[in-house]
Amino acid sequence: TNEQPLTLSLSLRVRQEGVSMSTRQLELPLDGWEYVGEGRAHVVVRHPDALCGRVLRFSKTRDGHPGINANVTFVRDLVTPIVGAELLGSWEYIRVPPVTAGRILAEVDDVRPAGRRREIDTESLLEVAMLLPDWRIPMRAQRLGVDRRSMVLPSITVELKPKCGYPSVLDADGSLIPKCRHCLHQPTKVASGKWASLSRFCPVDLFSNHRPRVERAVRGLIQTPQNNLRVFSGLSTVYSDGIGDTDTMADEIARILTLSERPPCPAELEANETVVAVGAQGADRLGLLAEVVTETLLAHRVLPKVLELQRLGTNDSRAVAELLERFVPVDCESVDEAVWGDGVSSSDGSPKDTLQRFMSAMVGKDVSIMLNITPVASPMLPDDSDSSSTFHYVARASILDFDLKRMSKAIKYADVDRELAQDWSSSRGEPDKPS
Repeated sequence: TNEQPLTLSLSLRVRQEGVSMSTRQLELPLDGWEYVGEGRAHVVVRHPDALCGRVLRFSKTRDGHPGINANVTFVRDLVTPIVGAELLGSWEYIRVPPVTAGRILAEVDDVRPAGRRREIDTESLLEVAMLLPDWRIPMRAQRLGVDRRSMVLPSITVELKPKCGYPSVLDADGSLIPKCRHCLHQPTKVASGKWASLSRFCPVDLFSNHRPRVERAVRGLIQTPQNNLRVFSGLSTVYSDGIGDTDTMADEIARILTLSERPPCPAELEANETVVAVGAQGADRLGLLAEVVTETLLAHRVLPKVLELQRLGTNDSRAVAELLERFVPVDCESVDEAVWGDGVSSSDGSPKDTLQRFMSAMVGKDVSIMLNITPVASPMLPDDSDSSSTFHYVARASILDFDLKRMSKAIKYADVDRELAQDWSSSRGEPDKPS
């Protein structure tokens, strides 16, 4: 009945020490769920009592997903050695019958964006969901065990999608176009009505590792968030595309970032935490946010690790698409099983290796970065009474959304690259060349 909790069997655990199999019981109620957010492929919900500082992430459909085993292999053998376990955090897969997932998602349907509601096909939901930490909650509050306690630790969280951090699209002659994929895509998206104006954010600046350019990119994200930025105050979304405005968000975020009464800086930090310091004088409200985000990204060296993952594969998406069309699975039901079924191949340049590395790079270009920032007193002083010139924060960084796509996505990716190359050629007054 609806009054009875649902018992789910936990089948996979992915933690800092690696991927392991386990079985334990997890009881989830069928009501009391709250909406957190969603993207094109997933919906995230929370339960303030049952999940204790964690969230549940559902795939909207099984289509486009190569399978849990392939994803675990990918994260364990390719992502973790590059990114590091401390930035991946701790996450688990749980088995959820589609009818149950449908009930949970139906409860939050009224608060979901209207344009997103049609994207869930309850008849084809995956039978697993991902259970992972609610990164909006400061680590110390998570250790208290009840996420409502996070309110005693005022904090902000910034979720950003860094996109591809280098020029990667080839023209018809095979030469690299000197502009990143995100910026190449903007005129088409504005012309189609998806966005009202061009983005002021350039991923190449973000990945430059040069402080002024990184901060310029962050400011661009704040000014034109599109679907690449969300800002939270505590557990509430205060800014993203279609939610809030820069002035209201700036007032709320500045209120937290400039708190006069701050908790003491912890004597010991977690592996993915660091203390960042920002000058208290001179910055405007949005400038302070941009500076704190910039310092956090640079302190954790998040972006170089993501960039390394992005560069695993070739830039020649058309050659990969042609290779994929010739690739014949042997003793396998699908190309995805043939490519990932036996684990990660050695870097031998084989067709399987080429396809694995290209798909890995695609994932790297679509990850999200979560930054949780908590004001603290100066670690050098007993309180903040004499540190008015500098603000200190405990900043935590995490990387999310390491979801493999089906191999067929490579063909669509190549088609988009071809269109971007043609648009680029046309915009420069050159005749389109045959591809």
